[in-house]
Amino acid sequence: MSEQNDSTETKPIDHLTRSLLFAFLALVIYILSPLPVLMIVELYLPQMAETVENGFYAPIVYCYDNFEWVEAFYDWQFELLSWI
Repeated sequence: MSEQNDSTETKPIDHLTRSLLFAFLALVIYILSPLPVLMIVELYLPQMAETVENGFYAPIVYCYDNFEWVEAFYDWQFELLSWI
């Protein structure tokens, strides 16, 4: 008679799983977003493009300058977006 419904209780693992999933998705979006975001910024706010690139995307710019595989990925992404 006093059965508790487990679906209404939140378990700590659920919060951890959600947090890890959110962090992973945020990282993927951050990695994939520089070129589309910079294209839009250059189109509508050209004076802000350098600030966005050197500020928010500074870690990606650093990796682009120092790792060939990162440079190859973003060059490929640029070609793909330029083709559209």
